[in-house]
Amino acid sequence: MSDAGERGQKAASAPPPFCLLPTRSAAAAGERIEVRGADETNSAREAPWPLTWGRGINTAVVGILGAVILVHSRWGTQFSCTPEANQSCSSNVPPTFPIANDVDVPRLPTVAFLNRCYWPDSEATGQLLADLCIDLSQDFQVHVICGMPNSPTTDEYVHHGTETRDGVIIHRLRHSSFEKKSKFGRLLNLTSFSWAARRYLRSTEHRFDLVVSETDPFLLPLVAAKYAKRTDAKLVCYLQDIYPDVAEAIGKVKTSWLTRRLRRRLKSAYDQADRVVVLGDCMERRLIASPWSIDPAKMRVLPNWSDCQSIQPIDGSKNPFRSRHGLGDKIVVMHSGNMGLTQRLDVLIDATRTAQWPDNAVLLLVGDGAVKEALVDQAGDSDRVRFLPYQPRESLGESLSAADLHVVSMHPNITGCLCPSKLYGILAAGRAVLAIADDRTDLAQTVSGHRLGWTCPPGQAGAMAAAVAKAAGNREELAKAGRRAREIALQRYDRPVVTKQFSAMLKELLPTDGTSAGS
Repeated sequence: MSDAGERGQKAASAPPPFCLLPTRSAAAAGERIEVRGADETNSAREAPWPLTWGRGINTAVVGILGAVILVHSRWGTQFSCTPEANQSCSSNVPPTFPIANDVDVPRLPTVAFLNRCYWPDSEATGQLLADLCIDLSQDFQVHVICGMPNSPTTDEYVHHGTETRDGVIIHRLRHSSFEKKSKFGRLLNLTSFSWAARRYLRSTEHRFDLVVSETDPFLLPLVAAKYAKRTDAKLVCYLQDIYPDVAEAIGKVKTSWLTRRLRRRLKSAYDQADRVVVLGDCMERRLIASPWSIDPAKMRVLPNWSDCQSIQPIDGSKNPFRSRHGLGDKIVVMHSGNMGLTQRLDVLIDATRTAQWPDNAVLLLVGDGAVKEALVDQAGDSDRVRFLPYQPRESLGESLSAADLHVVSMHPNITGCLCPSKLYGILAAGRAVLAIADDRTDLAQTVSGHRLGWTCPPGQAGAMAAAVAKAAGNREELAKAGRRAREIALQRYDRPVVTKQFSAMLKELLPTDGTSAGS
Protein backbone atom coordinates (compact mmCIF):
# COMPACT_ATOMS: atom_id res chain seq x y z
CA MET A 1 0.00 0.00 0.00
CA SER A 2 1.27 3.50 -0.78
CA ASP A 3 2.27 5.95 1.96
CA ALA A 4 -0.70 8.12 1.03
CA GLY A 5 -3.03 5.15 1.42
CA GLU A 6 -1.59 4.29 4.82
CA ARG A 7 -1.99 7.86 5.99
CA GLY A 8 -5.59 7.85 4.76
CA GLN A 9 -6.38 4.68 6.70
CA LYS A 10 -4.78 6.07 9.87
CA ALA A 11 -6.68 9.33 9.62
CA ALA A 12 -9.95 7.47 9.12
CA SER A 13 -9.47 4.91 11.87
CA ALA A 14 -7.81 6.91 14.64
CA PRO A 15 -9.50 9.68 16.62
CA PRO A 16 -8.34 13.06 15.25
CA PRO A 17 -5.69 14.71 17.45
CA PHE A 18 -7.11 18.16 16.83
CA CYS A 19 -10.77 18.53 15.93
CA LEU A 20 -11.15 21.85 14.21
CA LEU A 21 -14.02 22.42 11.87
CA PRO A 22 -16.95 20.83 10.09
CA THR A 23 -16.26 19.55 6.61
CA ARG A 24 -18.22 21.24 3.88
CA SER A 25 -20.18 18.06 3.17
CA ALA A 26 -21.23 17.82 6.80
CA ALA A 27 -22.23 21.46 6.94
CA ALA A 28 -24.21 21.08 3.75
CA ALA A 29 -26.05 18.11 5.22
CA GLY A 30 -27.09 20.21 8.18
CA GLU A 31 -25.13 18.21 10.76
CA ARG A 32 -23.90 20.06 13.80
CA ILE A 33 -20.18 19.45 14.25
CA GLU A 34 -18.77 20.14 17.67
CA VAL A 35 -15.20 21.00 18.50
CA ARG A 36 -12.88 20.15 21.33
CA GLY A 37 -9.26 19.75 22.33
CA ALA A 38 -7.15 16.71 21.65
CA ASP A 39 -6.41 16.12 25.30
CA GLU A 40 -10.17 15.52 25.87
CA THR A 41 -10.75 13.57 22.64
CA ASN A 42 -8.02 11.04 23.40
CA SER A 43 -6.57 11.73 26.82
CA ALA A 44 -4.47 8.56 26.85
CA ARG A 45 -2.71 9.49 23.65
CA GLU A 46 0.76 10.88 24.12
CA ALA A 47 2.29 13.82 22.31
CA PRO A 48 4.58 13.17 19.32
CA TRP A 49 7.67 11.39 20.60
CA PRO A 50 10.12 14.32 20.23
CA LEU A 51 7.96 16.42 22.58
CA THR A 52 8.06 13.86 25.40
CA TRP A 53 11.79 14.23 25.95
CA GLY A 54 12.76 15.99 29.15
CA ARG A 55 13.94 19.55 29.33
CA GLY A 56 17.65 20.13 29.61
CA ILE A 57 18.45 17.95 26.58
CA ASN A 58 21.76 18.97 25.08
CA THR A 59 21.72 21.25 22.08
CA ALA A 60 23.20 18.70 19.68
CA VAL A 61 20.29 16.31 20.23
CA VAL A 62 17.82 19.20 20.00
CA GLY A 63 19.25 20.08 16.61
CA ILE A 64 18.78 16.49 15.43
CA LEU A 65 15.22 16.44 16.74
CA GLY A 66 14.52 19.67 14.92
CA ALA A 67 15.74 18.25 11.65
CA VAL A 68 13.65 15.10 12.11
CA ILE A 69 10.51 17.08 12.95
CA LEU A 70 10.88 19.45 10.04
CA VAL A 71 11.57 16.64 7.56
CA HIS A 72 8.69 14.41 8.63
CA SER A 73 5.68 16.32 7.42
CA ARG A 74 3.32 14.01 9.24
CA TRP A 75 4.18 15.69 12.55
CA GLY A 76 1.77 18.45 13.44
CA THR A 77 -0.79 17.46 10.79
CA GLN A 78 -4.18 18.93 11.60
CA PHE A 79 -7.50 17.25 10.77
CA SER A 80 -11.00 18.53 10.12
CA CYS A 81 -13.76 16.93 12.15
CA THR A 82 -15.81 14.54 10.08
CA PRO A 83 -19.23 13.24 11.10
CA GLU A 84 -17.56 9.98 12.17
CA ALA A 85 -14.93 11.71 14.24
CA ASN A 86 -17.58 14.00 15.71
CA GLN A 87 -18.84 11.12 17.85
CA SER A 88 -15.78 11.57 20.09
CA CYS A 89 -15.87 15.37 20.19
CA SER A 90 -17.59 17.49 22.83
CA SER A 91 -18.28 21.14 22.44
CA ASN A 92 -16.23 24.07 23.70
CA VAL A 93 -18.10 26.35 21.31
CA PRO A 94 -21.42 27.95 22.21
CA PRO A 95 -24.35 25.92 20.80
CA THR A 96 -25.96 26.97 17.56
CA PHE A 97 -29.70 27.35 17.09
CA PRO A 98 -31.84 27.10 13.97
CA ILE A 99 -32.87 30.39 12.42
CA ALA A 100 -36.13 30.92 10.60
CA ASN A 101 -35.69 31.17 6.85
CA ASP A 102 -37.37 34.57 6.68
CA VAL A 103 -34.98 36.17 9.20
CA ASP A 104 -32.03 37.93 7.59
CA VAL A 105 -29.19 37.84 10.09
CA PRO A 106 -26.02 39.57 8.87
CA ARG A 107 -22.83 37.57 9.28
CA LEU A 108 -19.94 39.28 10.97
CA PRO A 109 -16.75 39.48 8.92
CA THR A 110 -14.14 36.95 10.02
CA VAL A 111 -10.59 37.78 11.06
CA ALA A 112 -7.84 35.37 12.06
CA PHE A 113 -4.81 36.39 14.12
CA LEU A 114 -1.60 34.35 13.97
CA ASN A 115 0.72 34.55 16.98
CA ARG A 116 2.36 31.93 19.17
CA CYS A 117 1.68 33.91 22.35
CA TYR A 118 -1.90 34.37 23.58
CA TRP A 119 -3.96 33.99 26.74
CA PRO A 120 -3.20 32.56 29.30
CA ASP A 121 0.42 33.61 28.66
CA SER A 122 1.68 36.33 31.01
CA GLU A 123 3.98 37.75 28.33
CA ALA A 124 3.00 41.24 27.21
CA THR A 125 2.36 40.40 23.54
CA GLY A 126 -0.11 37.69 24.53
CA GLN A 127 -1.96 39.94 26.95
CA LEU A 128 -2.17 42.76 24.41
CA LEU A 129 -3.43 40.44 21.69
CA ALA A 130 -6.10 39.07 24.04
CA ASP A 131 -7.27 42.64 24.77
CA LEU A 132 -7.43 43.44 21.07
CA CYS A 133 -9.29 40.28 20.06
CA ILE A 134 -11.87 40.61 22.83
CA ASP A 135 -12.60 44.21 21.83
CA LEU A 136 -12.75 43.34 18.11
CA SER A 137 -15.27 40.56 18.79
CA GLN A 138 -18.00 43.20 18.95
CA ASP A 139 -17.60 43.83 15.21
CA PHE A 140 -15.89 40.68 13.89
CA GLN A 141 -15.92 36.93 14.33
CA VAL A 142 -12.42 36.63 15.75
CA HIS A 143 -10.20 33.55 15.56
CA VAL A 144 -6.75 33.22 17.10
CA ILE A 145 -4.28 30.60 15.86
CA CYS A 146 -1.78 30.31 18.68
CA GLY A 147 0.59 27.97 20.49
CA MET A 148 1.55 26.92 23.97
CA PRO A 149 2.11 29.69 26.54
CA ASN A 150 5.60 30.14 27.96
CA SER A 151 4.34 31.47 31.30
CA PRO A 152 0.68 30.50 31.76
CA THR A 153 -1.32 32.26 34.45
CA THR A 154 -3.64 29.24 34.74
CA ASP A 155 -3.72 25.61 33.68
CA GLU A 156 -7.45 25.73 32.92
CA TYR A 157 -7.34 26.00 29.15
CA VAL A 158 -7.49 23.62 26.19
CA HIS A 159 -3.86 22.71 25.65
CA HIS A 160 -4.28 21.37 22.12
CA GLY A 161 -7.50 22.09 20.30
CA THR A 162 -10.23 24.68 20.05
CA GLU A 163 -12.14 26.62 22.68
CA THR A 164 -14.11 29.85 22.87
CA ARG A 165 -13.28 32.45 25.50
CA ASP A 166 -14.65 35.99 25.81
CA GLY A 167 -16.17 35.71 22.35
CA VAL A 168 -12.87 34.72 20.71
CA ILE A 169 -12.38 31.30 19.05
CA ILE A 170 -8.95 30.01 20.05
CA HIS A 171 -7.20 27.32 17.98
CA ARG A 172 -4.17 26.13 19.97
CA LEU A 173 -1.67 24.10 17.97
CA ARG A 174 0.89 21.49 18.97
CA HIS A 175 4.54 22.53 18.72
CA SER A 176 7.80 22.02 20.55
CA SER A 177 8.41 23.97 23.75
CA PHE A 178 12.05 23.57 24.72
CA GLU A 179 13.59 25.94 27.22
CA LYS A 180 14.81 29.28 25.89
CA LYS A 181 18.26 28.63 27.33
CA SER A 182 19.02 26.33 24.42
CA LYS A 183 19.77 28.20 21.21
CA PHE A 184 18.77 25.23 19.06
CA GLY A 185 15.72 24.63 21.24
CA ARG A 186 14.51 28.21 20.67
CA LEU A 187 15.08 27.82 16.94
CA LEU A 188 13.12 24.58 16.98
CA ASN A 189 10.27 26.21 18.91
CA LEU A 190 9.79 29.07 16.45
CA THR A 191 10.16 26.82 13.42
CA SER A 192 7.80 24.13 14.67
CA PHE A 193 5.04 26.61 15.49
CA SER A 194 5.39 28.28 12.09
CA TRP A 195 5.16 24.83 10.51
CA ALA A 196 2.10 23.91 12.56
CA ALA A 197 0.37 27.19 11.63
CA ARG A 198 1.14 26.59 7.96
CA ARG A 199 -0.37 23.11 8.04
CA TYR A 200 -3.42 24.35 9.94
CA LEU A 201 -4.13 27.05 7.37
CA ARG A 202 -3.71 24.56 4.54
CA SER A 203 -6.23 22.12 6.04
CA THR A 204 -8.82 24.34 7.70
CA GLU A 205 -12.27 24.71 6.17
CA HIS A 206 -12.51 28.27 7.44
CA ARG A 207 -12.30 31.04 4.89
CA PHE A 208 -11.31 34.22 6.69
CA ASP A 209 -12.02 37.67 5.30
CA LEU A 210 -8.87 39.03 6.92
CA VAL A 211 -5.74 37.39 8.28
CA VAL A 212 -3.50 39.33 10.67
CA SER A 213 0.02 38.04 11.28
CA GLU A 214 2.02 39.16 14.28
CA THR A 215 5.73 38.38 14.71
CA ASP A 216 5.97 35.67 17.36
CA PRO A 217 7.73 34.05 15.63
CA PHE A 218 8.98 36.33 12.89
CA LEU A 219 8.34 33.71 10.17
CA LEU A 220 4.55 34.02 10.52
CA PRO A 221 4.08 36.76 7.88
CA LEU A 222 5.35 34.24 5.31
CA VAL A 223 2.74 31.72 6.48
CA ALA A 224 -0.08 34.26 6.45
CA ALA A 225 0.90 35.61 3.02
CA LYS A 226 0.56 32.14 1.45
CA TYR A 227 -2.90 31.68 2.94
CA ALA A 228 -4.04 35.16 1.88
CA LYS A 229 -2.83 34.63 -1.68
CA ARG A 230 -4.55 31.24 -1.96
CA THR A 231 -7.90 32.38 -0.50
CA ASP A 232 -7.93 36.04 -1.58
CA ALA A 233 -8.14 37.15 2.06
CA LYS A 234 -6.96 40.61 3.05
CA LEU A 235 -3.53 40.48 4.68
CA VAL A 236 -2.34 42.64 7.58
CA CYS A 237 1.23 42.30 8.88
CA TYR A 238 1.18 43.55 12.48
CA LEU A 239 4.80 44.00 13.53
CA GLN A 240 5.70 44.13 17.22
CA ASP A 241 9.35 44.06 16.13
CA ILE A 242 11.34 43.96 12.90
CA TYR A 243 13.42 40.89 12.10
CA PRO A 244 16.15 40.12 11.18
CA ASP A 245 17.08 43.72 12.07
CA VAL A 246 16.72 43.16 15.84
CA ALA A 247 18.90 40.04 15.83
CA GLU A 248 21.58 41.77 13.76
CA ALA A 249 21.48 44.89 15.94
CA ILE A 250 22.14 43.09 19.23
CA GLY A 251 24.69 40.69 17.77
CA LYS A 252 22.66 37.49 17.95
CA VAL A 253 23.36 36.87 14.27
CA LYS A 254 25.79 38.31 11.77
CA THR A 255 24.65 39.90 8.55
CA SER A 256 25.02 37.18 5.93
CA TRP A 257 23.39 35.65 2.87
CA LEU A 258 20.92 33.98 5.25
CA THR A 259 19.71 37.20 6.88
CA ARG A 260 19.60 38.93 3.49
CA ARG A 261 17.50 36.09 2.08
CA LEU A 262 15.17 36.20 5.10
CA ARG A 263 14.74 39.94 4.68
CA ARG A 264 13.90 39.54 0.99
CA ARG A 265 11.28 36.90 1.76
CA LEU A 266 9.71 38.96 4.55
CA LYS A 267 9.74 42.01 2.31
CA SER A 268 7.77 40.04 -0.29
CA ALA A 269 5.12 39.32 2.37
CA TYR A 270 5.00 42.98 3.42
CA ASP A 271 4.74 44.05 -0.23
CA GLN A 272 1.82 41.67 -0.68
CA ALA A 273 0.07 42.92 2.49
CA ASP A 274 -2.83 45.33 2.32
CA ARG A 275 -1.59 46.99 5.52
CA VAL A 276 1.66 46.89 7.47
CA VAL A 277 1.04 48.04 11.04
CA VAL A 278 3.89 49.17 13.28
CA LEU A 279 4.01 50.59 16.79
CA GLY A 280 5.78 53.90 16.23
CA ASP A 281 7.08 56.45 13.74
CA CYS A 282 10.65 55.21 14.17
CA MET A 283 9.60 51.72 13.02
CA GLU A 284 7.73 53.20 10.06
CA ARG A 285 10.81 55.18 9.01
CA ARG A 286 12.95 52.03 9.11
CA LEU A 287 10.56 50.07 6.89
CA ILE A 288 10.11 52.87 4.37
CA ALA A 289 13.88 53.30 4.02
CA SER A 290 16.24 50.95 2.17
CA PRO A 291 16.71 47.99 2.23
CA TRP A 292 13.03 47.39 3.13
CA SER A 293 11.55 50.14 0.91
CA ILE A 294 7.94 49.36 1.86
CA ASP A 295 5.25 51.47 0.18
CA PRO A 296 4.38 54.29 2.62
CA ALA A 297 0.74 54.18 1.47
CA LYS A 298 0.16 50.81 3.14
CA MET A 299 1.88 51.71 6.42
CA ARG A 300 -0.11 52.44 9.57
CA VAL A 301 1.20 53.46 13.00
CA LEU A 302 -0.87 52.14 15.91
CA PRO A 303 0.80 52.11 19.33
CA ASN A 304 0.30 49.49 22.01
CA TRP A 305 -1.85 50.43 24.99
CA SER A 306 -2.77 49.89 28.59
CA ASP A 307 -6.12 49.48 30.30
CA CYS A 308 -6.52 52.66 32.30
CA GLN A 309 -9.53 51.21 34.13
CA SER A 310 -7.63 48.26 35.57
CA ILE A 311 -4.40 50.19 36.16
CA GLN A 312 -4.92 53.32 38.20
CA PRO A 313 -2.50 55.37 40.31
CA ILE A 314 -2.21 54.35 43.97
CA ASP A 315 -0.64 56.69 46.49
CA GLY A 316 2.68 55.32 47.75
CA SER A 317 1.74 55.63 51.43
CA LYS A 318 -1.37 53.50 50.82
CA ASN A 319 0.17 50.99 48.44
CA PRO A 320 0.16 47.44 49.88
CA PHE A 321 2.89 46.38 47.43
CA ARG A 322 5.39 48.75 49.04
CA SER A 323 4.42 47.49 52.48
CA ARG A 324 4.69 43.81 51.54
CA HIS A 325 8.18 44.23 50.16
CA GLY A 326 9.53 46.55 52.82
CA LEU A 327 10.18 49.47 50.50
CA GLY A 328 9.32 52.09 53.13
CA ASP A 329 10.47 55.59 52.17
CA LYS A 330 13.00 54.39 49.60
CA ILE A 331 13.16 55.95 46.14
CA VAL A 332 12.04 52.95 44.11
CA VAL A 333 13.51 52.81 40.60
CA MET A 334 11.66 49.99 38.84
CA HIS A 335 12.10 48.03 35.64
CA SER A 336 9.03 45.86 35.09
CA GLY A 337 8.83 43.26 32.33
CA ASN A 338 11.07 41.16 30.15
CA MET A 339 14.76 40.94 31.01
CA GLY A 340 16.33 40.30 27.63
CA LEU A 341 19.26 41.36 25.50
CA THR A 342 17.51 44.41 24.06
CA GLN A 343 17.22 46.19 27.43
CA ARG A 344 20.91 46.20 28.48
CA LEU A 345 19.95 46.02 32.16
CA ASP A 346 23.53 45.09 33.03
CA VAL A 347 24.46 48.75 32.50
CA LEU A 348 21.65 49.80 34.85
CA ILE A 349 23.06 47.52 37.57
CA ASP A 350 26.46 49.10 36.94
CA ALA A 351 24.82 52.49 37.54
CA THR A 352 23.86 51.44 41.09
CA ARG A 353 27.57 51.04 41.89
CA THR A 354 28.56 54.57 40.89
CA ALA A 355 29.04 57.47 43.28
CA GLN A 356 26.14 59.37 41.69
CA TRP A 357 23.53 56.74 42.66
CA PRO A 358 21.48 58.07 45.63
CA ASP A 359 21.93 56.21 48.91
CA ASN A 360 18.16 56.01 49.49
CA ALA A 361 17.37 54.59 46.02
CA VAL A 362 16.78 50.92 45.27
CA LEU A 363 16.63 49.33 41.83
CA LEU A 364 13.74 46.85 41.70
CA LEU A 365 13.77 44.48 38.69
CA VAL A 366 10.36 42.81 38.30
CA GLY A 367 9.83 40.05 35.76
CA ASP A 368 11.88 37.39 34.05
CA GLY A 369 13.77 36.72 30.86
CA ALA A 370 16.77 35.23 29.11
CA VAL A 371 19.37 37.26 31.03
CA LYS A 372 17.81 37.29 34.52
CA GLU A 373 20.23 34.71 35.96
CA ALA A 374 23.20 36.68 34.66
CA LEU A 375 21.77 39.87 36.19
CA VAL A 376 21.26 38.16 39.57
CA ASP A 377 24.88 37.00 39.49
CA GLN A 378 26.04 40.48 38.52
CA ALA A 379 24.10 42.14 41.35
CA GLY A 380 25.45 39.72 43.96
CA ASP A 381 24.48 40.70 47.48
CA SER A 382 24.06 44.42 46.72
CA ASP A 383 21.39 46.06 48.88
CA ARG A 384 20.75 48.50 46.04
CA VAL A 385 19.30 45.88 43.68
CA ARG A 386 16.32 43.57 44.25
CA PHE A 387 14.48 41.07 42.06
CA LEU A 388 10.83 40.01 41.99
CA PRO A 389 8.95 37.67 39.63
CA TYR A 390 6.23 38.73 37.20
CA GLN A 391 3.21 40.10 39.03
CA PRO A 392 -0.36 38.99 38.26
CA ARG A 393 -2.05 41.23 35.76
CA GLU A 394 -4.80 42.08 38.21
CA SER A 395 -2.12 43.41 40.59
CA LEU A 396 -0.30 45.61 38.07
CA GLY A 397 -1.91 48.74 39.44
CA GLU A 398 -0.24 48.08 42.81
CA SER A 399 3.14 47.00 41.48
CA LEU A 400 3.53 49.74 38.87
CA SER A 401 2.31 52.42 41.28
CA ALA A 402 4.87 51.26 43.86
CA ALA A 403 7.67 52.89 41.85
CA ASP A 404 8.74 56.50 42.11
CA LEU A 405 10.54 56.29 38.78
CA HIS A 406 10.22 53.66 36.03
CA VAL A 407 13.06 52.72 33.71
CA VAL A 408 12.38 51.90 30.08
CA SER A 409 15.64 50.91 28.46
CA MET A 410 16.54 50.17 24.84
CA HIS A 411 19.73 48.78 23.32
CA PRO A 412 21.48 51.58 21.39
CA ASN A 413 21.45 49.61 18.13
CA ILE A 414 17.73 48.77 17.94
CA THR A 415 16.35 52.20 17.12
CA GLY A 416 13.38 51.68 14.84
CA CYS A 417 13.28 47.91 15.40
CA LEU A 418 10.66 47.96 18.18
CA CYS A 419 8.79 50.17 20.66
CA PRO A 420 8.65 48.97 24.30
CA SER A 421 5.07 48.17 25.31
CA LYS A 422 5.85 48.55 29.01
CA LEU A 423 5.70 52.34 28.62
CA TYR A 424 1.89 52.41 28.48
CA GLY A 425 1.28 50.59 31.77
CA ILE A 426 3.66 53.03 33.44
CA LEU A 427 1.75 56.00 32.03
CA ALA A 428 -1.56 54.50 33.17
CA ALA A 429 -0.15 54.13 36.69
CA GLY A 430 0.74 57.83 36.66
CA ARG A 431 4.47 57.46 37.24
CA ALA A 432 7.48 59.32 35.88
CA VAL A 433 9.75 57.65 33.31
CA LEU A 434 13.49 57.45 32.82
CA ALA A 435 13.88 56.66 29.11
CA ILE A 436 17.27 55.17 28.32
CA ALA A 437 17.13 55.35 24.54
CA ASP A 438 18.35 57.05 21.40
CA ASP A 439 16.81 60.49 20.83
CA ARG A 440 15.33 59.26 17.53
CA THR A 441 13.11 56.65 19.19
CA ASP A 442 9.40 57.20 19.82
CA LEU A 443 10.14 56.36 23.45
CA ALA A 444 12.59 59.23 24.01
CA GLN A 445 10.50 61.68 21.98
CA THR A 446 7.30 60.83 23.87
CA VAL A 447 8.95 61.24 27.28
CA SER A 448 10.77 64.47 26.47
CA GLY A 449 8.02 65.97 24.30
CA HIS A 450 5.33 65.57 26.95
CA ARG A 451 7.63 66.14 29.97
CA LEU A 452 6.96 62.70 31.42
CA GLY A 453 10.33 62.36 33.11
CA TRP A 454 13.97 62.20 32.06
CA THR A 455 16.00 60.78 29.19
CA CYS A 456 19.60 59.68 28.87
CA PRO A 457 21.67 57.90 26.22
CA PRO A 458 22.06 54.09 26.37
CA GLY A 459 25.20 52.43 27.63
CA GLN A 460 26.29 55.19 30.02
CA ALA A 461 26.05 54.05 33.64
CA GLY A 462 27.15 57.43 35.02
CA ALA A 463 24.46 59.31 33.08
CA MET A 464 21.80 56.87 34.30
CA ALA A 465 22.86 57.32 37.94
CA ALA A 466 22.90 61.11 37.52
CA ALA A 467 19.35 61.07 36.10
CA VAL A 468 18.13 58.96 39.02
CA ALA A 469 19.79 61.39 41.45
CA LYS A 470 18.12 64.34 39.73
CA ALA A 471 14.70 62.69 39.98
CA ALA A 472 15.24 61.66 43.60
CA GLY A 473 16.12 65.23 44.51
CA ASN A 474 12.97 66.69 43.02
CA ARG A 475 9.90 64.97 44.42
CA GLU A 476 7.62 67.73 43.17
CA GLU A 477 8.70 67.24 39.56
CA LEU A 478 8.29 63.48 39.95
CA ALA A 479 4.68 64.04 40.98
CA LYS A 480 3.97 66.49 38.13
CA ALA A 481 5.47 64.15 35.54
CA GLY A 482 3.29 61.34 36.92
CA ARG A 483 0.12 63.40 36.57
CA ARG A 484 1.01 64.30 32.98
CA ALA A 485 1.67 60.62 32.30
CA ARG A 486 -1.80 59.65 33.46
CA GLU A 487 -3.43 62.37 31.34
CA ILE A 488 -1.73 61.30 28.11
CA ALA A 489 -2.46 57.64 28.85
CA LEU A 490 -6.19 58.41 28.99
CA GLN A 491 -6.10 60.58 25.88
CA ARG A 492 -3.91 58.49 23.54
CA TYR A 493 -2.94 55.10 24.93
CA ASP A 494 -6.02 53.76 26.71
CA ARG A 495 -7.17 50.35 25.52
CA PRO A 496 -10.53 51.37 23.95
CA VAL A 497 -8.92 54.33 22.19
CA VAL A 498 -6.37 52.20 20.32
CA THR A 499 -8.45 49.07 19.73
CA LYS A 500 -11.17 51.20 18.10
CA GLN A 501 -8.52 52.58 15.76
CA PHE A 502 -7.44 49.02 14.92
CA SER A 503 -11.04 48.03 14.23
CA ALA A 504 -11.49 51.00 11.91
CA MET A 505 -8.31 50.06 10.03
CA LEU A 506 -9.60 46.52 9.45
CA LYS A 507 -13.01 47.77 8.29
CA GLU A 508 -11.29 49.91 5.66
CA LEU A 509 -10.15 46.70 3.97
CA LEU A 510 -13.57 45.07 3.75
CA PRO A 511 -15.80 45.25 0.66
CA THR A 512 -18.29 48.08 0.84
CA ASP A 513 -21.12 45.87 -0.47
CA GLY A 514 -21.09 43.76 2.70
CA THR A 515 -19.94 40.54 0.98
CA SER A 516 -17.40 38.32 2.73
CA ALA A 517 -15.52 35.10 2.26
CA GLY A 518 -17.55 32.99 4.68
CA SER A 519 -16.26 30.33 7.01
